[in-house]
Amino acid sequence: MIIVFGMRDLGVLDRTAHARIGTTFFALFFVFPLFPMASFVEDEGGRRTVPLQLRSVLAAYLRAYALPIGFAPVASWWPSPLMWRLPGPWLIAALGVAAFAFASLALGRLGTVEQRKRAAWAEVTGTSLPPELWPDGMVETLGHRVVDATGRHGETYRHEPPGDDEIARVLKESDEAALLASALAWSRATGRANLEAAAWARLESLERSGKGTSVVVPSGDPS
Repeated sequence: MIIVFGMRDLGVLDRTAHARIGTTFFALFFVFPLFPMASFVEDEGGRRTVPLQLRSVLAAYLRAYALPIGFAPVASWWPSPLMWRLPGPWLIAALGVAAFAFASLALGRLGTVEQRKRAAWAEVTGTSLPPELWPDGMVETLGHRVVDATGRHGETYRHEPPGDDEIARVLKESDEAALLASALAWSRATGRANLEAAAWARLESLERSGKGTSVVVPSGDPS
C-alpha cells in the first residue's frame, strides 16, 4: 500500500467572493489533516500568513475525521447480531454526523446578509475579511472618518468625542454610501452593535431607493 503525504489547504472559513480564511496542513493522502503548518488569508490584496486560526484548524479536523470516527464502532460491531441491540455505536455515529454537519454547514459559513455587509465594507477597507484580520491602523482610520462626519475633529474630538447617539443621528440622515460603509466597518470592529444596525439599515434603504452615492474609497485611505 502506498501512503502519500503532502501539504494541503484545509479548514476554509468565511468564504466570500474575494476572500477566505484557511490553514495549510501536512496531510495524509492530501485529505486527512495531521499537523497545521500555518494559517492564511486571501483577499483583494492577495495571500498572506496570519497567526494560527483555531476555528479553521477545528473545522479541518471535524470535516475530515468526524464521520470515520463516528462510524468506526458501527463497523466494528457490524458482523454481530448484538449491534442492533446496542445503542452506543449508533449514538456515536449520530454524534459524528452532527459534528460533520456543524463543521461543513455552520462553522465559518457566512449568511447572505453578512456577505453583503462584508462586500460593503470592502469598498472602504480594501478587504472583506473580519476586523481582527485588517491591516494595522485601519480601525483608527475608519473611526476618524466617521467622527469627522459629525463635525467633531481636532481639539474638540480629542477632548470630547461624540456619543453613539449623535453618530447614529448623522448616519440615519446620510446619503453618502462611503461614510455609511465606513461606519458599518468601524462599529463592527469596536463592538458598537447599535451603530452597526443604524449604518446597515441606512445602506439598505439607499440601495432600495437608489438615492445613495456610489461607495468610493476617499483619496489617501488604505485600500
